[in-house]
Amino acid sequence: MKKIRLFCLRLFLLTVSVITLNACDVYIENDDYNHHTDRQRANIISGQWKGDFGMFYKARHPRTGEWIHFDADYSNIRFYSDYQGARSGWGKQVDFYRNGPYRYQYYHFNWSVRGGVLYLVYPYDASLNVEIHDYYLDRSVFTGRIGYSNFKFKLFKLMNFNDWNSFNGNYSFAPYDDWVWSDGNYAPKKSITPFAPDAPQTEETDTIFPSAVVRGNKGNDAPGR
Repeated sequence: MKKIRLFCLRLFLLTVSVITLNACDVYIENDDYNHHTDRQRANIISGQWKGDFGMFYKARHPRTGEWIHFDADYSNIRFYSDYQGARSGWGKQVDFYRNGPYRYQYYHFNWSVRGGVLYLVYPYDASLNVEIHDYYLDRSVFTGRIGYSNFKFKLFKLMNFNDWNSFNGNYSFAPYDDWVWSDGNYAPKKSITPFAPDAPQTEETDTIFPSAVVRGNKGNDAPGR
């Protein structure tokens, strides 16, 4: 009888644990990893996110020759799974800029979760590749640190961006058509207009800064890396 009661108690505690896990879906950096945990994390990561992912680019001023830094206003990121329950997949990322000659820049990336670490690999520009070790994740918020830097990104679940089919290939961009550099080191500020895909261009057709742009992520650009 005692064995039956003990079995029932263990079954009850296991059921409560599963219900609690499914209700919260919260994962925080720790050392107790296994493939099942990786799949759970990958399942939550799959989908659309929006926020500050630390993206930027530096462009050489055509008059002064100085490198000018432009931070993305926000990024829309879409994680696709290779298959249901997969720990890896591919994705699309669009970085929108309020300031600078680029209205947005788009990247294709591949991602995977291994040992609790989220890896993002960008075929177009390997300098953008990131490893995310320390993070908090649930079904509405994804925040953490990129690499071992002090930069902390923060993304929120995105439900209303439906233009992903407009972006293809490894990279494309759209310029501000009326962009004009100022005589000083800083360029005029632009306001972000509602998004409408308008014939994205590829790097080969980039006449804004041919061979004069450096792209990056604040986590990778942090001192000490």
